[in-house]
Amino acid sequence: VFDATPFGVYVQEGQRLTYINPTVEKICGYNTEEIADINIFDLMHRDFIRDVSTNNTAWDKASEGQSSIYECKIVNKNGNEVWVEASIGQVKINNRTCLI
Repeated sequence: VFDATPFGVYVQEGQRLTYINPTVEKICGYNTEEIADINIFDLMHRDFIRDVSTNNTAWDKASEGQSSIYECKIVNKNGNEVWVEASIGQVKINNRTCLI
């Protein structure tokens, strides 16, 4: 299902993305194998790293079981800045808590 949707879908465990669908691959320029070696903060534009790491409201809400929507700018593999809007929530995958 995730591979067929036109929306970007990712699974985040800690500060790593463990799965990205083809839409996210197109947006960020990395495939699933490459993205596994990248800290999620390394994808974020420098103007958003401090805001997200110190005022992590979207992630905090998701960790509490509430879905949340946020906007931020990322830097893709080619160095281009890309605005993204994400809706994140918490799920259990193989007994591990993840954000999706």
